[in-house]
Amino acid sequence: MSGERHSDSAPLLASTEALFWMPGAVPMTFDGILDGTAARQGMRWLAARLRRPARPAPPIRVVRGTPGGEDDHDFEPVPGLPARLPPGETLLWQGAPSAKALAIQAFHVRKVAAYFAVLLAADAINVGLTQGTHAIPAALAPGAGLTVLALAILAALAVFSARSCIYSITTRRVVMRYGVVLPMVMNIPFVQVASADLKVRPDGEGDIALRPLGPDRIAYFALWPHARPWKLSRPEPMLRCVPRVEQPAGILSRALSEAARAAAPQGEAAAPAAPVGRSPVAA
Repeated sequence: MSGERHSDSAPLLASTEALFWMPGAVPMTFDGILDGTAARQGMRWLAARLRRPARPAPPIRVVRGTPGGEDDHDFEPVPGLPARLPPGETLLWQGAPSAKALAIQAFHVRKVAAYFAVLLAADAINVGLTQGTHAIPAALAPGAGLTVLALAILAALAVFSARSCIYSITTRRVVMRYGVVLPMVMNIPFVQVASADLKVRPDGEGDIALRPLGPDRIAYFALWPHARPWKLSRPEPMLRCVPRVEQPAGILSRALSEAARAAAPQGEAAAPAAPVGRSPVAA
């Protein structure tokens, strides 16, 4: 299984155009997403898999941290990367979102809790005025239970999203591996980065948003929650809720500068690298 998937995933890190990749599937590009090529390739791949003769089911192997099945990331030669880096490319940094920060910033657990608190308070006042204070606990019990359930679901989604995500910065690209149910890998070569914006919060955690170069667009919901909020018409991939975010921001800034100098023709001045600047990234 490992050798087969390595060959399938090789184009991801060798190409400067492949942007999306799913285990066992074909690479997808911006152009393929826009003109429907990726969808047609996916259907042909699915049809070929369905025509294959049935094989004996492999034994179920339970891996620690994976509920009841095989680890979706077993094929990775390096955690977070679907294939080995090409010669001359070096891994500079890897990290993951903070589950707590992701719950607050992306899943808005505090806002949801405040919303339900206002509803429960209004209900308590209404019941107290009409039925008496003795009826308040029984009247609020169902609503309180639903509130706890909703917050627990959001918190669990944040935890699973953080655990399934790895951000990687190399000397040539940013790679984002994410996806709770359907693992995906996004490859963002530096040549496709127009600029990078940094937001640092008081506790040192923050976001790095990458603005892609060119007219092509990425589907916002294919990126979420690893997308810059409210950039629906021009979605921007974002390394979100990264602890001590200034460290990877500095690494990325230096890597972009060095990549720009290396790409400049000999004897010509290097084009300005995409800066990693502080920006009021929407929360």
